[in-house]
Amino acid sequence: MIFGDYTSVSPVIATGGRAIVQLKYTLEDEYWFVRNGLRRGNYDFVAVCKQIANLETFNERYCWGDSYIKTVVDENTNKGNPSVWTSIGVNRHIVVCLEES
Repeated sequence: MIFGDYTSVSPVIATGGRAIVQLKYTLEDEYWFVRNGLRRGNYDFVAVCKQIANLETFNERYCWGDSYIKTVVDENTNKGNPSVWTSIGVNRHIVVCLEES
């Protein structure tokens, strides 16, 4: 996977270019793509964040991205936009890579 692909939220052209509600989440030994619909009326970013927060290894103090995910779960409110979702994933990815070194 190319890092540029990791740092983007690809639109679905067939729907007029709306972004997919997703997080690309770096784990110790794999990349995890968590998605829930298109960014329009009925998307559920809370469900995306709950999937990640329910991981056994999830720690809201690990990085800013994980802290943001935890606030979405705690507030039970869809928030953010494709840029924020990308920032969450990139932040997590960078911290994991730094700790590998």
